[in-house]
Amino acid sequence: MGGIKSIECNRIARKIWIWCIEHQIWLIATHIPGKLNTKADYQSRNFNDQIEWQLNKNNFEKHDRTLCKEDYKRQGRRAVCGTTLANPTMVCSSNETVNKQSICYQSKQKAIDSTIQGHSSSFRKDIEFDGMSDIRNRLQNRGISEKTSTIIMASWRSGTQKQYKTYIKKWFIFCLERKEDKFHTSVELVLEFLTYLFECGLSYSALNSARSALSAFGLTFDNVPVGKHPLVIRFLKGVYHLRPTVHNDVNIWDVSIVLRLLRRLSPVADISVKDLTLKLVMLIALTNATRSQSIHLLKLSNMQKQKDCFRFKIFDLLKQSRPGYKNPEVILKSFPPDRRLCVYLVLKEYLKRTVDIRSEEDSLILSYIKPHKKVSCSTISRWIKSIMCRAGIDTSIFKAHSTRSASTSKAKQNNVPVSDILAKAGWSSSTTFGKFL
Repeated sequence: MGGIKSIECNRIARKIWIWCIEHQIWLIATHIPGKLNTKADYQSRNFNDQIEWQLNKNNFEKHDRTLCKEDYKRQGRRAVCGTTLANPTMVCSSNETVNKQSICYQSKQKAIDSTIQGHSSSFRKDIEFDGMSDIRNRLQNRGISEKTSTIIMASWRSGTQKQYKTYIKKWFIFCLERKEDKFHTSVELVLEFLTYLFECGLSYSALNSARSALSAFGLTFDNVPVGKHPLVIRFLKGVYHLRPTVHNDVNIWDVSIVLRLLRRLSPVADISVKDLTLKLVMLIALTNATRSQSIHLLKLSNMQKQKDCFRFKIFDLLKQSRPGYKNPEVILKSFPPDRRLCVYLVLKEYLKRTVDIRSEEDSLILSYIKPHKKVSCSTISRWIKSIMCRAGIDTSIFKAHSTRSASTSKAKQNNVPVSDILAKAGWSSSTTFGKFL
């Protein structure tokens, strides 16, 4: 009954329709006007000016500690800490006691915002803006200049900073609830924090990230970073034994399934710009075992056209980039045995089709819809998944990144030297390659 951009939602909707058809059920989505939907809209339409209540802060905190402790640990949530509650279900008697069963819980993010409301603006800035800003501040408090601090902060990639920020924010809130100093604390409190995260269901890997975040934050005990403290190391070993990492042993999908679909998208001169773009992206991913990031970074200014291939150099930082490492070239060679799968011919046609809409855009891959700008890594991943889905690959199991393991495994089956596979995929050792076979 139409379509949406989300492949996963479309797949679920299709399953629902098939089930309904088999059971002779017809679904109809109908809008009910608010004036007819009286039961659901009653509270919002029935004006009452006696809905604002303010609790005594000391009494609220007392009951919050005694009545909500078990529920907070179980759900990872906190009762709303603000002093004003709209349309409350609480019952406030003359002595301002609160019925435990009537305490309203909000979502985790709302609880965090409410917790912050009653505290200083400086703390609010730490929570809302960026937990990593305190790392910069601590560096500058040690006498390190702002320019030097900026360079040190660049040692963490943006993805790492985003990950650390989550756990630093949790640490701030954890210390606030216990009225502890987030900068000067004890290793015992850090262990309690990690235990809290463990009880919330976090995995060994997530707890390791939290440990690294606290180390980056600058917490030290006995001149030892918190992440290297013997008790913290021992704690993480215990976490691994209690909640070991589960590896997904899933068979790699067969590349030939997707290749059959790509052959049908021929000749390239007759297919739409959308199909041409998707075919090009998938062929680049398969022939070079590239990540979506690498495809996203391909630029015309770094392209060199030769007789039988296109060469792209990537000067930006990649996921595998490190000191002494040279980014591999993305080489798109011609494939005379089957012109329908020749990435060289597909790219030539793509450049021809996009010359008029490209304007001054230097990125190779453009959006096939207006305004035809460069696309993000996530968009390229979504395009790869759409091709996989059209070919019949189960995208609920296999993601866009699985093209690397699928293509390199197929290359190994065709006797391509492992050294060539490692160089093309950007892996440092055959052990890494073995994990993806």
